[in-house]
Amino acid sequence: DVISETMKIQDCMLICAPVLVQRAITAVLEQEPRYAQRWLPELKARRDFLVSALTDVDGIDAVGPSGGFFVMAKVAGCTDSRALATELVEQQQVVTIPGRFFGQTGEGYLRLSYGAAPVDRLREACARLATFMRASAG
Repeated sequence: DVISETMKIQDCMLICAPVLVQRAITAVLEQEPRYAQRWLPELKARRDFLVSALTDVDGIDAVGPSGGFFVMAKVAGCTDSRALATELVEQQQVVTIPGRFFGQTGEGYLRLSYGAAPVDRLREACARLATFMRASAG
């Protein structure tokens, strides 16, 4: 029961920016309106790298998003994205979000973030994901 109730606040505590951070960002943008524009080339490089690296993993298909900081990757043969995400954490220490959390059409997908991860960490995560996929196929 405690875990069930705790999960209700997960987005607010772990995924979404707290109100204090949102106010700090507002203050920065008021002082320097082009602040976010400076990050666009880096975010584009991260996105492009992640999509390319995921596409190179056998059994994974990823298409670059047109917005946001996340890639939805389709995993061949996946019928339980929550179980898959759990196995990835336990076996490879790669954190993903199960696609089923985004509705029925998300099942079979994993969501991966590139917003806060530099390319070297994305490279390591994709290598671990490839190792996992090879072990699962064999």
